Amino acid sequence: MKKRSHMLRAGLFGAAAALLLVSQNLSPFGPKAKGAEEPSSPLKMSITSLDAKQTGVFRVDLENIGNKDLVLNLGMMLGNGSILIPDAISLILVDSKGESKELLFSDPFIAGRIDDYIVPLRAGSAYSLRLSLEDYSCAKTNESKISLQAGEYRIHAVLTARGAQTVNSDMEGMKVMNFWKGTVSSAPITVTVAK
Repeated sequence: MKKRSHMLRAGLFGAAAALLLVSQNLSPFGPKAKGAEEPSSPLKMSITSLDAKQTGVFRVDLENIGNKDLVLNLGMMLGNGSILIPDAISLILVDSKGESKELLFSDPFIAGRIDDYIVPLRAGSAYSLRLSLEDYSCAKTNESKISLQAGEYRIHAVLTARGAQTVNSDMEGMKVMNFWKGTVSSAPITVTVAK
């Protein structure tokens, strides 16, 4: 009878410990990774080289793979939309020595109105844009224009999406739009520049 009582207590203790672990969002193998149960990004990003000579012209695709429509802010528009500056998209360039550079869209000369570069994406839809390394600069190396020397490189694109940044008096409603906010990266591609 004593043996059975010990077994019953051990079973109850084990059940209570398991319940405590579950209620504390833990597993017997350690804490769950933060965000482990959060849904993945509804946005998929890819980059493709558009230049057979590999001089630095790319197409970046943003695809809404989620089941809800979303709105992106890719940067800013100047001249009532006549100039588009996708400064929310940076490029990461890694040379054959493993040295990495973060490339940012070069700041334009601004004189006049600025609006957000808004892209609505219905579920299942995609948006493509052409980017050139000539439009990017690197603060780390103090390069105002990027040109690739002969060699092999890996490059990927990163979108840091944010809400409304420039709310003009005639566009007050922009600040309440349902912008997707977050960061998404493309898989890297390899670019080989011939000598």
